Amino acid sequence: MAPPTLATSLAPHPERRITGGREIGRLNQYRCIESWRASGFHVFSVNAADEADAVRTAYPDVPVIVAERDARGLCGRPLIPVSEMIRALRGAGVTWGGIASADVRVAAPGLLLHVAGEGRNRDMAVFLNRANVAHPCDEAGELDSGGPSAVLFDVRHSAALDFEPFALGLPGWGRALAMTLLLAGSQAYSPVGAVLRHLDHPKLWGEEVHRRFFSAFRTRFSPELRALQRTEGADALPSLAAVADLGRHAEVYADLADRRAGETGLTESARRHRSAYAAAIADLIQELATTAPRPGISGRL
Repeated sequence: MAPPTLATSLAPHPERRITGGREIGRLNQYRCIESWRASGFHVFSVNAADEADAVRTAYPDVPVIVAERDARGLCGRPLIPVSEMIRALRGAGVTWGGIASADVRVAAPGLLLHVAGEGRNRDMAVFLNRANVAHPCDEAGELDSGGPSAVLFDVRHSAALDFEPFALGLPGWGRALAMTLLLAGSQAYSPVGAVLRHLDHPKLWGEEVHRRFFSAFRTRFSPELRALQRTEGADALPSLAAVADLGRHAEVYADLADRRAGETGLTESARRHRSAYAAAIADLIQELATTAPRPGISGRL
């Protein structure tokens, strides 16, 4: 059996600084690649055409696939849409593999090797969360409440699924990929705690981008989550009610902040509610990621 394959999108000139100002972006990214290889994965990078040669030069032992399109129209950067990542996996003939942020390191390769093997053998998706650490050598850190930073799944049945407008590196891509698979009927498993480590850094995106993708997520998933709540019942999935309430409140505060520009308290309230909404979605993903299909979800992909 061929090894599982991980698609990521390496940055040709990543920037990460640690205490003392030392720049370790490329070293950190390469260490992340090696941790996946140690976990039994073949790794390749998907990049925009104008970045591909620079990535090949920086990481000569990593295969690079050129994307047909990128997300710079959404964010001004050549980030790769989730649907393009899946196209690359399918084009490479991958049957079971996954997608991960380029800057997450596997904390325990032996554990991930076992988890991935179980997921593959039982035809389940696997959602992996991360802890944010202050130094690349740290093993302990704070669990990131934003949901999966890597998703492993059966690639063969994913081509027709809707992942727009989410792209690797933009807010919510891991949550969107996990929710799409779950609501399409995939059985899934999400290990408790953080299997991955991520070197913490300042936020890359401002208020406008975070709000845009929060709204995109709600628009995409709210109808299906409401249908799931009706099917499952109000008490079956407690996170569903929290998701709905937090989403509505965040939209209200964001609209008020737009109308009453300059009131920083409203903007901060909208930001806090968005963060709480993301955490509630991550909790819901954990609830749905079980080894048995739930009533109300359409069955296996």
